[in-house]
Amino acid sequence: MIGMPYPPLVNNYIEFCRYRKFYNNDGVVDLSKANWLSTTTLLPLVALIKSNGPQFKYIPPKNFNVRAYFSFITGHPPQGKTDSFVPIIRSNRLNDTYLDQIYSLIAKKESSKSGDIQTPIKYVIGELIANIDEHSKCNDSIFMAQNYSKLKFLEGGFFDNGITIPGSFRDAGLLKEGIKDSECIKQATTGTSTKKDGGRGHGLPSTIKILKAMNGDVFIVSGRGALYLNGTDKYVNEDISYDLDEDFALNGTLISFQVHIPIKAVDIYKDDYL
Repeated sequence: MIGMPYPPLVNNYIEFCRYRKFYNNDGVVDLSKANWLSTTTLLPLVALIKSNGPQFKYIPPKNFNVRAYFSFITGHPPQGKTDSFVPIIRSNRLNDTYLDQIYSLIAKKESSKSGDIQTPIKYVIGELIANIDEHSKCNDSIFMAQNYSKLKFLEGGFFDNGITIPGSFRDAGLLKEGIKDSECIKQATTGTSTKKDGGRGHGLPSTIKILKAMNGDVFIVSGRGALYLNGTDKYVNEDISYDLDEDFALNGTLISFQVHIPIKAVDIYKDDYL
């Protein structure tokens, strides 16, 4: 990957790639020095754990709080209640009950200050689930959200083990010779649809537009491509595409986002969001 220094979401993904490389080389993930495990790191890491089953080996974090957090997140199923995050859960279980929980955990206080945040959050999550259902052909997809109140942002995201965005373009006959995976991702985020019935793909572009308007940033990794979509980073002037080698490529798709506090309320039915 190029373009250092990396935005925070990109750094969080690179951290996962570092752990995965440990596993590929030594058959064990060394988390002993971890003092921080973000949503963007955890989603593909937990997918890696699940795909390897009982043979997965790791060295737990020495930091007690991080070790307890990791143990909770990777529980089967997670036990107990939290007041700051939604533990990793399969996307097909994200019904209205969980959506209300997500809202109450990560946005309720902010809504009272700035207006309606519940509607756009539910729309974003619903559209990302629909996007996975319609295009990924996955047999598993997972979601997680975390409110980092002291750092004043919330981070959430989805991972699915499907055919990837470039794979979806290939299935639809839209993958022209020489087009890189990063370009497929960029086209998907600007409205190119792979639906067999044609038409323009509004879900992912609308989701990104809303997250940016809410004071957020988005990072997408799929196959050998990645795209960082900047909404708030004062050190980044534009969106950044990445062409990935095998150390950073992903068998599946990760879409993660950080929404910074104060969250900006948006009316998704106005201002051409949908």
